[in-house]
Amino acid sequence: YYERVFLYEPDTNLDARMRAAYIYERYLGNSQRAVSLYQEVLAKEIDPAQTREAKKRLDYLLRR
Repeated sequence: YYERVFLYEPDTNLDARMRAAYIYERYLGNSQRAVSLYQEVLAKEIDPAQTREAKKRLDYLLRR
């Protein structure tokens, strides 16, 4: 569901990328996809809270 939001509306200001990344990381165990989505959040998101959380999660995933 969340991926469709930014698939059809790439410049969306909703937190769909963060939610999708979280699901991939926590529930699906696909850390590669989560890393990719967190990187997209850093590239496209303007909300400081979202970018801060994406950096935190990305640092964690890349250090494992």
